[in-house]
Amino acid sequence: MASRTLTQIRQAAGRLISVRTFYGTAGSTGNTTTNLRDSDTRRFPTGFFTGCWLMPTSGTDSGLIFYVTAFSQTNGDFTVIPAASGAAVFDLATFEVTPYPPDAIPSLIYHASRQLYPSVARTIVDDSFNTSSPLWNGGFEEWTSASVATGWTASTSTLARSTTSVPTGQYMARLTGGAGYLGLSTAQRLDISHLAGQSVTVYAYVLSNTTSDCRLRLVDSTGTVATGSYHGGGSDWEVLSVTGTLATTKPNAFDIRILKDSATSTIDIERVWVDGPRLHTFRVPVTMARGVQQVYVAAIRDRAHFAHYGWLPASFRVLQGDNDADDTGTRRLELLGEIPAGRAMMIVGQGPLNELSAEGDEAELDDVASELLELQTALNIISSTMSNTVATDTKALTALYARLMIERDRIMGVVREPAPGVFLPRDT
Repeated sequence: MASRTLTQIRQAAGRLISVRTFYGTAGSTGNTTTNLRDSDTRRFPTGFFTGCWLMPTSGTDSGLIFYVTAFSQTNGDFTVIPAASGAAVFDLATFEVTPYPPDAIPSLIYHASRQLYPSVARTIVDDSFNTSSPLWNGGFEEWTSASVATGWTASTSTLARSTTSVPTGQYMARLTGGAGYLGLSTAQRLDISHLAGQSVTVYAYVLSNTTSDCRLRLVDSTGTVATGSYHGGGSDWEVLSVTGTLATTKPNAFDIRILKDSATSTIDIERVWVDGPRLHTFRVPVTMARGVQQVYVAAIRDRAHFAHYGWLPASFRVLQGDNDADDTGTRRLELLGEIPAGRAMMIVGQGPLNELSAEGDEAELDDVASELLELQTALNIISSTMSNTVATDTKALTALYARLMIERDRIMGVVREPAPGVFLPRDT
């Protein structure tokens, strides 16, 4: 499996179609805010690039998109709109010209990935589960937006998804802003209602840059049940915990809160879990749209550092549930056999590719998936180009479209389902 950036996919798709794509460098004179001059383009006739899009790839306006309203062969002049940000911005700038707007490519790639799904998909590994923990999205891998984590809600403090120095997984939760807390959503609180009257211990792996700022709190219908000790501050991740016995009444009032006592601190939360009685069913992560492929469990030998004794496969089945309107999900996973409480649990599944929006964004793809995505993106580009009135050779584009479609279908015929085994991380 290798990484492919948006830039690599875009350029590969462009090479497949080879339709009026030009790469050049502007001269040092003759440029204005609405004119780019490249004498090397004088070999093309007047009007050749009219109706195309020009994107500088260096200089102040790098990455911006300009529409070519006219092209003159005399000096190799591109007349563009809107105006550049300065009179000398185009001087010696590298650029590319395409018959389609380059800023449309990310959406065309994303559309291609959806067209090819499930033949092209990403493997998802979520090891934030525990055989005793009823919490879902305890590892903060599921987000409905950059500021809303599935199953969690922030009070007063500001919640944001973070990808900076994440210890495990793809994302973590970050709390900034005013003093407040991160607690459970209403649907998540209902899922822990079976803990009524029981003594439970909650753990959270957190990082706080301020001493005496971050700690855990258990809340029920009577108010605060217990509050844990503070994080020590600084640059070290710590496992915080709190233990308490929940009330037997109004279980929908149960809450687990990660407190933020300072308005100037930053708190990162990597995972939260509950130690309680052994559970048999767990919510399937929404990100695993294609379903669960494997489940592994491991005995924990050092809770403070997530050290465990190696992953072992576990028997399971997925139960199809109702399509609820809340965030509890539609499927649950049932563990089969005698698996003890308090084991670390990893779920492996597949889902659609993430959307690539920036040139450096990456997707994990094998060679076959890369070729398929590039072909489908090229097909989408051709479709977009053919719908543009400035396309000059519809017959040639139609023939190219047919050839690329045949090649895509040939490859699709040899795509197989993923092998039953996946690479597992080494013991920690």
